[in-house]
Amino acid sequence: MNKNQPNVKRQNPINVPDFSSGEHLPQVLNLTLRAVNERLGQELRAINLPLTHWRIIAILKSRGKCTLSEVAELTVVEISTLSRSVKRLEEEGLVERTWEKGDNRRRALGLTDKGDHIFHDAWALVSNFYNYIFADVSDGDRETIRAAMNRVVSRLERKPWDEPIINELEES
Repeated sequence: MNKNQPNVKRQNPINVPDFSSGEHLPQVLNLTLRAVNERLGQELRAINLPLTHWRIIAILKSRGKCTLSEVAELTVVEISTLSRSVKRLEEEGLVERTWEKGDNRRRALGLTDKGDHIFHDAWALVSNFYNYIFADVSDGDRETIRAAMNRVVSRLERKPWDEPIINELEES
């Protein structure tokens, strides 16, 4: 066996979930995120705002100035896609790059007044969209989902990316 390959014990008999139904939680999450992103993207097209641009604008509105790598991490957008989107947002006068105070090697992104105005226009649409998709989910269920997903992310972040998770499960 390859030394870098995790030592995986096979379950016998194997219980294969129905990946096409709501039985397998990771698949449900993937399908949910895809549906939300596709539909939100469609809604945002009505105001000529691509979904990636909305994500960038929303992060900059909530966080203030950020570096490109910080925005990439927070928006979960590949840096190459993000760079093209930021360039377009700069050309449209919605974001600007400034040198960070005390560090002339790092540039920060921030919203312009025009970008702030676009955020408010888009937020009216986005908040109505979120209210619609969560209308049948109670506030308590929303908090339960949010807390559970935060625990999953926290658990994943505790393990360095270059260490397999599989071996840890065998040791438990």
